[in-house]
Amino acid sequence: MENNNFEQQTNQAPVTENPQPQYQQPYPYPPQVNPNDKKSTGLNILSFFIPLVGLILYLTQKDQTPIKAKACGKAALIGFIVGIVFSIIYVVFIFALAGSMAAGGLM
Repeated sequence: MENNNFEQQTNQAPVTENPQPQYQQPYPYPPQVNPNDKKSTGLNILSFFIPLVGLILYLTQKDQTPIKAKACGKAALIGFIVGIVFSIIYVVFIFALAGSMAAGGLM
């Protein structure tokens, strides 16, 4: 008989000190849209040619203007990759030029 009472006691919901129901909002507020948050061609061009500026713009503006910050970040990343590719092409060209000069091809 004691065991049955114990099972009944453990199946009961715990009693809280304040049984008043908490008000829950049915839907969260929509995010605040900044009307000035548009892609900027000038900042994208600047971010492409100077990727460090694009990175700084992305990191500082990602909370206030996420669309503009994302565009600057993408432009900076593309500019960085294009810069690396051009650097590799330049080094290969210089070594090819130096090799042909050493062989006496461009005298």
